[in-house]
Amino acid sequence: MQEVDHTLTTFVAISQETSSSTEEMGAASRDQAASIDKSRQLAKHLLLLSERLRDISETFKIA
Repeated sequence: MQEVDHTLTTFVAISQETSSSTEEMGAASRDQAASIDKSRQLAKHLLLLSERLRDISETFKIA
């Protein structure tokens, strides 16, 4: 009976650790997704700025 109790206690501890790790990984994944989204938005903004700069610089081309 003691062995079963010890096994169950160990199983519960492992389950709690797994649950905690899963929650941490979920939070880290959400943070990473937010960072990726922000990077994508910045890339789009940089692309628009580079297109505007190209258009402006074309007005100064020497023939």
